[in-house]
Amino acid sequence: MLSKGAYKSANNRAFYAIEKSIKALLAMEGIEVSTHSGGLKQFNFKFIYEGDGTFCKDDYQVVAKAERIHNASDYDDFYIASREEAQQQVSNAAYIVKKIEKYILENRIHL
Repeated sequence: MLSKGAYKSANNRAFYAIEKSIKALLAMEGIEVSTHSGGLKQFNFKFIYEGDGTFCKDDYQVVAKAERIHNASDYDDFYIASREEAQQQVSNAAYIVKKIEKYILENRIHL
């Protein structure tokens, strides 16, 4: 989407990459959420507030900003997404997804 100039769509996909990763992280803890905001709240509580330090407040700010930009990109008819913003969102998504993936791999339950 980014390379095709579809910046709103790139923002959307970046957010969903983050959101699905957070859902996987929460699933490790047996937490199921049905809304975006519920997932973000649970992530903040379980992995930032109560967490072991792997995830920090800055990580939560990246996630919260991605949600705000996603909402603007998807629902605000007058919102204009820039290339720079979309590039930053894609970069932020890659950072969060990679961090969550590493955490899951290091902390998975061995059966």
